[in-house]
Amino acid sequence: MLLYRCSLMVLLGLASVGSAGAEPLNVIVITADDLGKQLSCYGDDILETPHMDALAARGIRFDKGYVTQASCSSSRSSILTGTYPHSNGQLGLANHGFKMTPGRPNIVQSLQAAGYQTGIIGKLHVKPVEDFTFDFRRDSLECIRQTRDVVQVADWVDEFVESVDEEPFFLYLNYIDPHVPFIRDVKGYPTTPVSVEDVHAFRFQGIDDPEQLTSIADFYGCIRRLDEGIGLLMERLEARDLVDNTLLVFVGDHGAPFARGKLACYESSLGIPYFVSCPRLIEPGQVSQSLVSTVDIYPTVLDALGLDVPEGVQGESLVSVLKDSTQTVRNVLFGESNFHGGSASGYYPRRSATDGRFKLVLNLPSGYHENGDVIVDYDHAYDFSRAARYDGTWVRELFDRLAEPPRIELFDLRDDPNEKTNLAGNPEYAGVMQRLLSRLTDWMEETDDPFLTVDAVRAKYKMLEEEN
Repeated sequence: MLLYRCSLMVLLGLASVGSAGAEPLNVIVITADDLGKQLSCYGDDILETPHMDALAARGIRFDKGYVTQASCSSSRSSILTGTYPHSNGQLGLANHGFKMTPGRPNIVQSLQAAGYQTGIIGKLHVKPVEDFTFDFRRDSLECIRQTRDVVQVADWVDEFVESVDEEPFFLYLNYIDPHVPFIRDVKGYPTTPVSVEDVHAFRFQGIDDPEQLTSIADFYGCIRRLDEGIGLLMERLEARDLVDNTLLVFVGDHGAPFARGKLACYESSLGIPYFVSCPRLIEPGQVSQSLVSTVDIYPTVLDALGLDVPEGVQGESLVSVLKDSTQTVRNVLFGESNFHGGSASGYYPRRSATDGRFKLVLNLPSGYHENGDVIVDYDHAYDFSRAARYDGTWVRELFDRLAEPPRIELFDLRDDPNEKTNLAGNPEYAGVMQRLLSRLTDWMEETDDPFLTVDAVRAKYKMLEEEN
């Protein structure tokens, strides 16, 4: 195949990529399923992740990168369409009947229209599937399971690249690790297991019961396998001389599959590893404090390639930040939670707003019904928190609040990164709370949020109860 290279003109800035005379970039978007910021480049002290760290160092690493919703299908809908789940309709899991409005513009169709060959490896997990017309597909249920086999993934990448003729390509590459079940060994990977002695309690949970530590060790073992897989992938791309001319985006699809991680709106829920590289276009070793979201991926890719961004896309192009890491595209970033499954127990809509220093979480059903998502993917941290040993501790307080959240939670992320202390009732922070709440309400109105009013939230719950 022809290897697409950048002209000297492209080196003058990302905005020139799509200009006349410049060869088009290849694009690879990589997702890791249920991976939060459990990487050593983000300061995690349990596991070294040298290959993902090296990938982050090739370009720009975002310290304040977020997903739109901490549930797989909803999060991926934003990556693919540049819209928020409550706007596109993917309010919960695709396998529980949720789907986007048909015909919505998406990254696959936009790049195909621009002459790109497109491929998917691993999980799509959004509907309607027919809107995503990939040329090369390894996204069957069996293929999704096989993405734990990191050698097989690298082989599929080779197969896809070899299938491309003279066109540039877009590859959507989705590893299922570290999603449950936590499989300790897949064909010799990870090459070194992670033991209970290697780990400690999550700082966003504080649960250190032996069973919990075993789950945490197994989770980190999956991350080590993923890291080794990224190393294999980059070796294959380098062998084909593709790295320099490929715009590569790496993200987690949301936080870890543990209580106060997945399904909530905390930092450990929405915060993810997020880095972008392209050696010929982006200066290596950059770290940005800009507030960015996975809703920005679609418009960023289009803008970087000199393509028009369709109307209705809600994300922002990050091209200015890729060129200069001190730039910003917003001063407040929003998140949400709607459903995971389709039952009343899986329905607890929330909205969040952060300015980078403070974070406000609006728990829409507060006082009407409890949060049914306290047990997340077989994680029994909530049950452990009921033990007498946690009486009177911050751990008990966190899990009590998770089960019955107040209407508003407010956190100082600088002084309280694990969101232990709710400042919503503190008069010193009344101005901060009102400012973020006002911005959040405005955003909900602007985006026609279906859960804008208390009546709408309760009416949906009542309907779900009747159906079940």
